[in-house]
Amino acid sequence: MTQEKIQRINELYRKSQAEGLSEAEKKEQDLLRKEYIANVKKNLRNQLNNIDMVNDDGSVENLGEKYGNKKKEIRSRLKKQRDLLGADECHNMSHDIYKRLMVSELDRDYDNILLYSAIRNEVNTDEYFTYLINKAKRIYYPRVSGNTMSFYRVRSLDELNCGSFNIKEPDMTKEYTQADGRALMIVPGLAFSDTGYRIGYGKGFYDRYLSSFTKKRYCHGSWSGLRFPVT
Repeated sequence: MTQEKIQRINELYRKSQAEGLSEAEKKEQDLLRKEYIANVKKNLRNQLNNIDMVNDDGSVENLGEKYGNKKKEIRSRLKKQRDLLGADECHNMSHDIYKRLMVSELDRDYDNILLYSAIRNEVNTDEYFTYLINKAKRIYYPRVSGNTMSFYRVRSLDELNCGSFNIKEPDMTKEYTQADGRALMIVPGLAFSDTGYRIGYGKGFYDRYLSSFTKKRYCHGSWSGLRFPVT
């Protein structure tokens, strides 16, 4: 990223604090922030790739390979373990997680709920959808276009049709935006850490989508991840 773009990021931040930004400036700020974050990640990866660590046994290990492969190994191991689950197991565990979601009342402070369509033995959210619809919540499901994911409102599961990656997707009806207010997002994943880090399928759709929201002061939201307890 050039120094001019970094200066522009700082200018937009100062203006946002002093007088606010126009819609065009908000979009510009969003794009610049995404580019900055991607640049930081790329630089970190390059730095790790250039660092070799000597272990106690005298062997040399490249940090880029070490930490890059670790995440791949976790993803591969958990996908294999989850694929071994039978249909009845997935159904019963999904029902148990649904009951926990009801008891936890995560949705209590949110009118907008962002769900997902389950595939490949993911936690099924259909029961939770029915529960939320009966509470008059506004529910949105993801739709993928290229490398971009957006969420569109769904009033019935019959509105979902097979789309990208054979995942059921909504039609391009009412899209969820920050102007719609607070939202709770239920996120699928293979693994989650205690501090909220997530391992998905490696395509980065949720990472890109979440980065455009959680970094903004004017967007109030929350997300929760769902996975089966396989180890």
